[in-house]
Amino acid sequence: MKKNLGSMNSLIDFTFLEINALNKLLGQIKSEAYLNADEINFFALSPFIISAFEKIHKEHMNQTRNQTNKRCIQTMDISPQNDFQLTDMHYVGNRAERIKNLNSSGKEFIQRMDNQEREEFCDLIFAPFKPTVKQHQDIIETLESIANEAKK
Repeated sequence: MKKNLGSMNSLIDFTFLEINALNKLLGQIKSEAYLNADEINFFALSPFIISAFEKIHKEHMNQTRNQTNKRCIQTMDISPQNDFQLTDMHYVGNRAERIKNLNSSGKEFIQRMDNQEREEFCDLIFAPFKPTVKQHQDIIETLESIANEAKK
């Protein structure tokens, strides 16, 4: 017996590169016994996965608000200004550790960045969320330490 869980109508406009990245990620998850750290980092830091996740997260929050309003249930703060606040490290994981564990080509990519590019990369790493000041500082310090490794 099928149970109707409610109709969720939405149109999320993905680019081909986002769809391609999501297809590869889902294929890896479905077909591999496990993903190694390099594979996880590749997907976690992919600008196409991040971009797709931003779109999906925004739509998820919109539909969560819609469903909550229909049921008149308010168990969490679902106001739009809180959609992208990042304070729960358990949910977000340890991004600094993930960056430290990048393979050599990932670290070389970081080493070629200037300060502005590192700032932009930091924002990308947290997307779609907005990091706290401390989280931002931790990532910038991690990126700078990797960049400084090349100078030694």
